[in-house]
Amino acid sequence: MGSNSCLVNPAKEEYFEPDDLMGADTFRYFLNDRYTRIVLKNLISDCDGTLLLRARWVGDPVILASSSSSSNLYFKAKSSFNNISYLALVDLCYDEEILDEMIDTTWNSSKFLVHFVNAFSLLEPLKFHASIQDRLGSKWKTRYLEYVRECSWLSHLDWHRIARE
Repeated sequence: MGSNSCLVNPAKEEYFEPDDLMGADTFRYFLNDRYTRIVLKNLISDCDGTLLLRARWVGDPVILASSSSSSNLYFKAKSSFNNISYLALVDLCYDEEILDEMIDTTWNSSKFLVHFVNAFSLLEPLKFHASIQDRLGSKWKTRYLEYVRECSWLSHLDWHRIARE
C-alpha cells in the first residue's frame, strides 16, 4: 500500500483530496485518475470559464504532498488548511456525463454517497434538493443514514469545515 497524497496550495492554505471523490489517493496513481486530472487542470488553468475552480490556483505553488514525506505538509494541510474537495465535486458535476457517472457511483459505494450528498447539501442546497435528489432515487436517504450510523469515522468529521472555501 502506498502513501496517501493530496494537492496542496500553501499560499491559499487549501488542499484537494481525490479520495473524497473516490479518486486515487496514493502517490503512485495520483495523476492517472481522470477526475483528479480535471480538477488539477481547472485549478491551474487561466482559461475563461464559469466553473467554480477555474484559475483558483493560477500562479500559486501547487504541491503534491505525500503522507510519507518528512515535510509533514500532507498532515499540516489535513489538519489546518481548507479542504476544497467538495467544491471540486460540485464543480465536476456541472458536466452532465460526469454527474451521471457520479450518480452511478453512489449506488456502488455508500462512502461516496455520503460525500456526494454532503458536498451538494452543504455547498448548494437548493441545487441539490431541486435536481440531484431526483437522480439519486427514493431510497438515497435510507442508505445514507444507515451508512452514517454504521461508520464511526463519519461522526468525527466536521462537515462544515470540510465544505468551506
